[in-house]
Amino acid sequence: MRLVLATIASAVTGVAIYWIVVRLGMPALTSQLTDAQVGWLREAFRTRPGLVLTAIVVVVAVLALPVPLVFRAVSGPLRVRAARRPDA
Repeated sequence: MRLVLATIASAVTGVAIYWIVVRLGMPALTSQLTDAQVGWLREAFRTRPGLVLTAIVVVVAVLALPVPLVFRAVSGPLRVRAARRPDA
């Protein structure tokens, strides 16, 4: 049951992050960018696509960090089961 609750909590956290970033944050950010800034971003992607994509991956990883943390918090501590030894 804890696994199911942890999975649901992680999914809800992921949806909340998506909603905040994609639906609220991105439109607010793009409305503030000037044409010169958009041109600079395009040129940076054209000349250094690996660097730009790496930066995007790092930002996504940071934004997604709460998902496994919520999963761990809801699932609780790991249970370690002792290995059974056959009686000698």
